[in-house]
Amino acid sequence: MKKSVVAGAPGKINLSLDITGILPNGYHEMDTVLQAIDLCDTITVKKRAQDGILIFCDRPRVPCDETNHAYIAALKFFDTFGIDDRGIEIDICKRVPVQAGLGGGSADAAGVLTALNVLYEVNADLETLCRIGVTVGADVPFCLAGGTRRARGIGEQFEQLPDLPDCLLLIAQPASGISTPESFRRYDRLVGVRHPDVESLVRAIKAGNVKEAASHLGNVLEDTAGLREIPELKSMMLSAGALGSLMSGSGSAVFGIFESRWLAKRCMRKLYNKANCVLLAHPVPHGAEVIQVVE
Repeated sequence: MKKSVVAGAPGKINLSLDITGILPNGYHEMDTVLQAIDLCDTITVKKRAQDGILIFCDRPRVPCDETNHAYIAALKFFDTFGIDDRGIEIDICKRVPVQAGLGGGSADAAGVLTALNVLYEVNADLETLCRIGVTVGADVPFCLAGGTRRARGIGEQFEQLPDLPDCLLLIAQPASGISTPESFRRYDRLVGVRHPDVESLVRAIKAGNVKEAASHLGNVLEDTAGLREIPELKSMMLSAGALGSLMSGSGSAVFGIFESRWLAKRCMRKLYNKANCVLLAHPVPHGAEVIQVVE
């Protein structure tokens, strides 16, 4: 019998994010191109004798209660498969910054679903896990699948794209974070929205042209951020040689695409005094995956 499972949970960036409509239930329909990155949280799920879901995290800002996406994902997994043995401990080791638009909470949920699928020997396929995941959060199905994908609807309609050509992703997060619900509320009040050219971005990715892809980055939520640091960080990256720069998701992290490691490293040094967190990442072709099983 398996005692614990460890899963790696990659974060993500949005190469493009457009909002195409609002459903009657208030959910926003999106058209977004997502890229998994090698900035990963590590999720360890262990069975325990007592009933109930316990969560521990090495970041004090992360809630360790029933509001955590990891908790919600575990509960929905148990409900979906009729599992009564619900005594587990979830340990989250964070590397993906919080309130950054990098999918940290969604990655953790994906990691939990991936780990529980092995721990309880359910052997559900990716499609089934994604159906559970989308009820937790719009980005969870992508965090399960990973790679480079276009997602539409509320995140459940996928088109797999070719892997993004090899490049470096410089990520900088301002000290101030942005609440995702507040970002969408601000969007609903916007007039004269600038919609990104998602089709041109997709064509460039399919052609394997990273320079052309970088020229078509776009995010309708940038105008809702209200943080002066975001345009400043973008300007610094572009001036330092980035092929393109964009705020990811609902923010507040900004990324720049670099072909040159030397240029990326030089820009990284300049950003230390301007951002709360500066990281260098790479695209990866996978989502959450099991990295260790303890019998």
